Amino acid sequence: MVIVGKKGWMHEQLLHKETTKICQEKIIFTGYLDDTNLNFLISNAFSTIYPSFYEGFGMPVLESISLETPVIASKIDTNF
Repeated sequence: MVIVGKKGWMHEQLLHKETTKICQEKIIFTGYLDDTNLNFLISNAFSTIYPSFYEGFGMPVLESISLETPVIASKIDTNF
């Protein structure tokens, strides 16, 4: 798994899970990527996962669709 982007809300919980040996071997945190590297990564990915329950429809979804990479996204119900 490759996680792209700067550290954000609740990143401490995610980084805590990274400290286990299994996760250290399977998760890569890239931080910020420029457009060229991001497009390369998305184009060669199995899929893009966008599991946000806080944000609305985001640019990563559109970028992935434009590069013909499947997207797995969460459904947000704003009526709660």
